Amino acid sequence: MIGVSLVIISGIVVAINANRVNNPIKKFEAWIRRTQPNVYSSWFYRYIIKPIFRTIVVMVAFSIAYCIVIFCIVFGIIFLILYGIDKSMNKEEKVGRIDDNGNIYMKKR
Repeated sequence: MIGVSLVIISGIVVAINANRVNNPIKKFEAWIRRTQPNVYSSWFYRYIIKPIFRTIVVMVAFSIAYCIVIFCIVFGIIFLILYGIDKSMNKEEKVGRIDDNGNIYMKKR
């Protein structure tokens, strides 16, 4: 069943890619490209739109990079503060012991 479907699919692909089908389509695409004006070669695009667009893209990229750096710095500081608090709270001496059954025995101070 799979072999038959592969033969059918490959036959369809060959029929679609045949020169008698592709040539009129390629000619039509070429005609459309010739009739459309090339926007990117105009002076308005080259001297007005493109510099403004580049400036906006650069500003957005720097803004995103700045936000990422600030985000990392803020969370780094928060991490260091919380780490310091955790270390200072866990400095208590161990005043007890736990036996094999899980019972906790506290020493008197």
